[in-house]
Amino acid sequence: MAEERKFNVSDLNEELSQISSADVAEQVKKEEATFDDNQVFEWDSYEFEYHQKGNKWFWGVVAVAVVMLIIFGVMRNWMGMVLVVVCAILIYQYAYKQPRKLHYVLTKDGLVIDDKSYQYDQIVSYWLTQEGVIYLNTKWWPPRLSIEVNSVDIEALDRFLQHYVKKVERDEADTADSFSRWIKF
Repeated sequence: MAEERKFNVSDLNEELSQISSADVAEQVKKEEATFDDNQVFEWDSYEFEYHQKGNKWFWGVVAVAVVMLIIFGVMRNWMGMVLVVVCAILIYQYAYKQPRKLHYVLTKDGLVIDDKSYQYDQIVSYWLTQEGVIYLNTKWWPPRLSIEVNSVDIEALDRFLQHYVKKVERDEADTADSFSRWIKF
């Protein structure tokens, strides 16, 4: 007959905590031993993802602007009407703007995008997507940078950034990004 063992919950919790902390300590030592803060990640990428917009997109913007003009006209809100016209013109101009190709360099000192640099104390947090886009939340303007990472080992970049910036776990893009993609902006 099998020997019956009695388990004490506090003994099990203590044993698990010792194993877990020992494993974590060993993993941290391995990562620190392989971490090289003199690494440099360098790549070129476009400043934003450009979506081709056809006639339907253009007429959709015109239709929304006309509906808003009618609503503001009925309410006799002349400033609202002016604002709708100005916004429609700005949206049209921005929609057909072609992205510039930018040069990105990530080092122990921070991130450099062409001539603009971001020190790590200016970056609050970051997260990576499966598509290879890194989102950096900054303290100043712009409040968030989205950068397509190509020709760089994403896992190595992730390990490197974790030493300097807090990583936020996200499975998908936030509402603003989803909406921007939906309207092809």
